[in-house]
Amino acid sequence: ITLGLQIDWQARHVTSETPPVFRTIEVFFCITFTLEVVLRALGYRWEFFARQHVLWHLFDCFLVATQILEEVMRLIVPDNDANEKSSVTSNLSVLRVVRILRLIRVMRLMR
Repeated sequence: ITLGLQIDWQARHVTSETPPVFRTIEVFFCITFTLEVVLRALGYRWEFFARQHVLWHLFDCFLVATQILEEVMRLIVPDNDANEKSSVTSNLSVLRVVRILRLIRVMRLMR
C-alpha cells in the first residue's frame, strides 16, 4: 500500500523525490519484517528450512535481504552525488516490486 501511495505522490508531483514520511515508513517496515523473519528462524531453529513451507520462508528471507541491501546502499552512496545515488537506488527499487508478492503469501495464509 505504501509503495502505491509513494508512486502516486511522485506521479502527481512529477518528481523522483518523496517526502520523508515515506522513507520513515520504509525503514519501519524493513525493521519489522527483519525482526519477524529472525524471530521465526529462532523459534523454528533448523525446522525453519525443513518445514512444509520452506519455499515461503526462503522467499521471505529474500525479500528481507533485498530490503536490507537497499537500505545499506542508501547509506553507502553519498547524498552529494544525486545522479549516482538515483541510478543505484533506482536499480534496487525494482526489487521493491517483488515485495508486492508478499501479499500473495498473506492472502494464501488468510484462506
